[in-house]
Amino acid sequence: MKTKLAPLSPWIVAARPKTLTAGLAPVLLGFAFALSEGFFNLKILIMVLIATVAIQIGTNLTNDYFDFLKGIDDKHRKGFTKVLVEGMLSIRAMRKAIFAIFTIAALASTYLIMKGGWPIAIIAISSIMFAVLYTAGPFPLGHLGLADPIEFIYFGPVAVGGTYYLLTHSLPLYVIIGGFIPGFLSLAILTVDNLRDYETDKAKGKKSLCVRFGTKFAQFEYYMCILLGFLTPIALVAITRAHFLSLSCFIMLPLYKTCLDAVRDNHSSEDLNKALKQTAACLLLFTLIFSTGWLL
Repeated sequence: MKTKLAPLSPWIVAARPKTLTAGLAPVLLGFAFALSEGFFNLKILIMVLIATVAIQIGTNLTNDYFDFLKGIDDKHRKGFTKVLVEGMLSIRAMRKAIFAIFTIAALASTYLIMKGGWPIAIIAISSIMFAVLYTAGPFPLGHLGLADPIEFIYFGPVAVGGTYYLLTHSLPLYVIIGGFIPGFLSLAILTVDNLRDYETDKAKGKKSLCVRFGTKFAQFEYYMCILLGFLTPIALVAITRAHFLSLSCFIMLPLYKTCLDAVRDNHSSEDLNKALKQTAACLLLFTLIFSTGWLL
């Protein structure tokens, strides 16, 4: 017997809080880089977090909305619960929520644009645009295999570099390279998600890279994301010749191993769902350990 959902439960489900680590991690890393050089502004940090989380939630809501309207999602999908498919929310309520969350993102972004100028304007406008176009329109980016590079760029160098730039008004090369860490590890989340949804996406004509090139490609992509995510800290230490304690992030290897095993063996959707959740959790923990080591 199903437990009756509390009034806020559908919105929590729709927001997919376990995936929000992809937005939090690069902001915290950019903040750590700036803090290590003596720059600190709590108000800017809070506004960046609000804008980033709002945009990511907006992406999740529009994904739920447009994939439902286009018939991509149905009762047979293997992934996380989609509230429109399950009848947990109405289409009208979802439209209002999408408008509200992107309004919050736009307001927070306006403040940040006033602080950072045209570079931040480009980041903010393009981020909101890609959030909508991910599943909206006649050529949704997520259905064409273009989500992967966007995921890497915007949840990696752009988010890390944008946060650092807002706090310091400069952008050294090592910060851009540092953005590869959340970029690769965030892309790993999307990759395991696409691997889990391979059969349903293929049947519905959704051309993710996994559908275009097969499950072996997706497995290889996941391995490479984790490998490069771990190699980047070594490159940063080599470049800066400092911050050796940041390499303590390698204690995360055993946690990632279980995810790698699940992806390698291409287990059931339930196993891949667990791997997805753990990959998302590991991203935030990896970033926190690396950032702490960088600051010590």
